[in-house]
Amino acid sequence: MTLSADVRTEILDYCDKHLPSDKKVSALFDFVQDSGLRARIIDEFNAARYIYKLGEALSVRDIRLYAHVKSFKLNNTQEYTRHL
Repeated sequence: MTLSADVRTEILDYCDKHLPSDKKVSALFDFVQDSGLRARIIDEFNAARYIYKLGEALSVRDIRLYAHVKSFKLNNTQEYTRHL
């Protein structure tokens, strides 16, 4: 069972509204010379921030918050080790 469209929209709007601008995020990683790598790092940073904001929007704490972080970490570990 999924959330109602109104609830889902409200949560996603919250997450989007509280993320740093693309310009600010890009400036954080302007020292990375390889444009492909820089784009990938920015994507991962944005994903991590989005997951954090999702947890914050839902007011998750303790083990529930850990589940968000663990899921993100596991997904990214699989992505990076896939290329080894």
